Amino acid sequence: MPITAPELPTYFAGFDDLTDDQKAYVASCLDIWIASGLLSVVVNRGKQAEMFATPEDRYERATSYRTLVEERRASGHVVFDSKELERDMAGFQKFGPLASSRPMLSNAKMIEVRGNMCVSHEFGHQLLDILSFSAKERLQSFYKARLDRCNKVHPLLEGYSGNSELVALEQANERVFITGYSRSEPYEYFAEAVGAFSFKQSREQLKVIDPEIYQFLCDLIHKSEGMFDPTWQDAVSSAQIQQRASGALTDDLLNRHDT
Repeated sequence: MPITAPELPTYFAGFDDLTDDQKAYVASCLDIWIASGLLSVVVNRGKQAEMFATPEDRYERATSYRTLVEERRASGHVVFDSKELERDMAGFQKFGPLASSRPMLSNAKMIEVRGNMCVSHEFGHQLLDILSFSAKERLQSFYKARLDRCNKVHPLLEGYSGNSELVALEQANERVFITGYSRSEPYEYFAEAVGAFSFKQSREQLKVIDPEIYQFLCDLIHKSEGMFDPTWQDAVSSAQIQQRASGALTDDLLNRHDT
């Protein structure tokens, strides 16, 4: 069962208005990040702005504190509408956190592995924002090495206008990235990894497919010293001390949370 936390209604401002199934889904997406204390740090960083809001049928995350490369994100506003959340939930319930789909190509044998984990993916973008410069450099090197390898073994197909990694169905377990979309940009690579790491089923796949970023994420939870921006390192350390004292953060956290 996913744990609950007082941070959830703050992080997801319409949380109390969600259905029980929606609440359970959102909580399961953020389960290990609550237990690790990292959600509380992200919440505290963004308390001046509503991180999720639900005007009418929309879930709007106002993250004006974020600075990202893409101009379309410069305002810091990302919108979740109810249909997107329901679609993600339905995919998760049917297929789990990862599923395959066929791109619009004449080569019908090619697939893209996609994630059904929008809430934890978006949390990944926020988590990236509080990492140290050296940690971000490590992530950049992980991404570049994988992109170079992917371009050799799974080059983009002629006529394909996207940036995702595509593989033959029988090569799905030999893909370079945990999801096809991870190939597109370094920060999407990290957000997709956070999404996959949030669930035991996909976390085990991440460990095999991308052991470097898997270990990086383990260290964020268990060996976080020096991995966060100096502005937030003390807050992370304090939150994790409190979570250990409460019994929420233990050495076997990733085994306990078997979502």
